[in-house]
Amino acid sequence: RVSYADLPSSWRACTSLDAVILDAESELPDERQMEMLARYTAAGGTLIVLGEEGAQALAARSPLAGCFEARHERASAGRLTL
Repeated sequence: RVSYADLPSSWRACTSLDAVILDAESELPDERQMEMLARYTAAGGTLIVLGEEGAQALAARSPLAGCFEARHERASAGRLTL
């Protein structure tokens, strides 16, 4: 588990990961971190967001708003939102 403060500044540092999982229930990444995550997903990385309210807040905020296009499926199982 890594805090948002410990996220790398470059999306390239995440390319060895199968996915980045955000726990958006309690807090959200800052603008710099969201930009890095948007670049990571644009390069083909997988972003999983936990927490429906947090996912909605991220979907409404730029630059991650483009990661939540209609073509992406949303699945809910209790508190889990993808």
